[in-house]
Amino acid sequence: MNDKVEKYWHLAFITAAFIVSIYLRVIRPWHAVFQWTTLLGGNDPW
Repeated sequence: MNDKVEKYWHLAFITAAFIVSIYLRVIRPWHAVFQWTTLLGGNDPW
């Protein structure tokens, strides 16, 4: 059991970083992306 922990300990950190990044990029701004109005805040939408 200790050999597996020593060999694959970094996967726990990679998985945690992946979950945090998904939360910050997808879950938090969900209401700002999917809404009924259009936000025209600059020349980019032109």
